[in-house]
Amino acid sequence: MSTATIPKPDEVSESLDQWVKFCSTVPNQAHGGEIIKEPGLVMTISRTLWPLGNIAVFTTRINSVDDLACRVERAHDALTARGCAGVFCVADNLVESLRLEVPTVFARHGYVPAMTITGMATDGLAAPVRPLPPLEHRTVSDPATRRVVCELNAMAYEVPVDWGRDFDERTDVWSHGAVGIIGYLNDRPAACAATVPVDGRLYVALVATAHEFRRQGCAEAVMRRSLQDAMQETALSRTVLHGSPMGRPLYLQMGYHDTVPFTVYAAAH
Repeated sequence: MSTATIPKPDEVSESLDQWVKFCSTVPNQAHGGEIIKEPGLVMTISRTLWPLGNIAVFTTRINSVDDLACRVERAHDALTARGCAGVFCVADNLVESLRLEVPTVFARHGYVPAMTITGMATDGLAAPVRPLPPLEHRTVSDPATRRVVCELNAMAYEVPVDWGRDFDERTDVWSHGAVGIIGYLNDRPAACAATVPVDGRLYVALVATAHEFRRQGCAEAVMRRSLQDAMQETALSRTVLHGSPMGRPLYLQMGYHDTVPFTVYAAAH
């Protein structure tokens, strides 16, 4: 690993803090959304059909099975009381001493590891390594374009489009200064991305590409445009994101480096 890619000592806590604060921009209180803060635990509950809109995050290190079980139970009970399916997002470093016990504790409440996401950051993007497609960029500025973003994300994650529409109706990220861009090819939405100012950084989220437009550089094009517009508006330059296994190779190519892995636990089907 080169010196340029060695994480700074504070980037692990930065990644967790950015995740919690971004998630806290999502719930729409006008539609019953809540942010619940308890010792060692933050829940951002949007009451969406899509479990990714109802997230429990551990915020401090867990050193005992009893502590872990208590936090899982509290969050599970909160979700159940509201009739919501949700997910847990666990920074691996917070449960490092319990690595073997964690899946067993989650399984008691019906949760299993669903995916790994990786905290990533950069102070400056690398130049593109290939020509990017000539998309027509449209700024997310009204209910219609907001819905397109959520529908594209639902299709990209292979969940029902109705979940995406419900997520759009029940969440509120756009009122927190998010700069969203949709890229169109032949007048069809190909990809989207949003950049949200979060505590002195630019947090990148909602990156998705329609299946038929993948591997053409569409996600990179809209992400770069979203970041460019957000940088112009805010004068911020450091950016943070949490990449899926599918997106991580692109983000590395764009100049991001890994900071800390997270495991997402979801209800077993």
